[in-house]
Amino acid sequence: MLLLINKYSSIYNSVMIKLLTGMDDNYLKGLIAHLENINLKIEKVDKINYGVQLTAISNNKKEYKIRVYQNSKGKITLDASLIKDDEIRLSVLEYNGEENPYPLVNPPLIGTDEAGKGDYFGPLCVCAFYADEEIYLNLKKIGVKDSKTLNDKQINDISEKLKVYNKNYSIVKIGNKKFNEFYDKTSNINAIMGWAHATAVKNVLKNVNCKNVLTDKYGSEHWLTKNLNDKSIFIQQYPKAEQNLAVAAASILARNAFVKSLDELSRRYNMRFPLGAGASIDDTAVKLILAYGDEVLIETAKVNFKNTERILQRVKNHE
Repeated sequence: MLLLINKYSSIYNSVMIKLLTGMDDNYLKGLIAHLENINLKIEKVDKINYGVQLTAISNNKKEYKIRVYQNSKGKITLDASLIKDDEIRLSVLEYNGEENPYPLVNPPLIGTDEAGKGDYFGPLCVCAFYADEEIYLNLKKIGVKDSKTLNDKQINDISEKLKVYNKNYSIVKIGNKKFNEFYDKTSNINAIMGWAHATAVKNVLKNVNCKNVLTDKYGSEHWLTKNLNDKSIFIQQYPKAEQNLAVAAASILARNAFVKSLDELSRRYNMRFPLGAGASIDDTAVKLILAYGDEVLIETAKVNFKNTERILQRVKNHE
């Protein structure tokens, strides 16, 4: 096997691979773009019999090998059989030789996503967003992309545009008191997520007729289906589903709702509530309890997090 391009090379593009293999440039260009969209970066390219082997690295440093063959008549075959992760393999095989403007699911569809699940303070916010083909193709013009790549101002600005452009969306916000009551009954975050996603979808379906639902993967699909009670709805869950702009729009609206709710808590308690669940969270919670008492956590935090035990112990030691 002859090494053509390694991780020390400065050029990772379809033109270089074409020059070295004779393989179709348009196909390779689209494939490389597709792999980047699913967060796979090419680290090495090897020539193999009748084709090329791409070694791609994911964000968590896992390595995946993808083979592309081209016969004498020009027919190209994409081989992902060396990838053992089912979700990654299926994502790779979605590439059909063209840049797909509708990753994962074609419109019309309802995309859903949530914000606040991993944050100790603040509510859980879930959004369902409907997009037909016309709406979908205009989302990019508005600036829609994965909310994790946008700052709070950009998220707020795009959210305002989305609210004007498309009224067929629903945001379900589960405040901390309600969230804690829900968790006491279920002891399962996925049960809460399933109910919230399904409720948002149901709200959208009051105004539109749509059979396709796409959501970022958060757990087994049955948490969502059991709450929809409609077998005619086709539900698909994928990791990194935000590559589909309907899900990205839902992620932006959910994130904006969460950030605004956190700002409201900060004003109410005259204290800045940080994001996440790290050490700074514990410091803030201790100050909050010392000022307002233990019960304040029920109103402001997701008390099922491990932080709560550490926080209450620190308050006890302080006393």
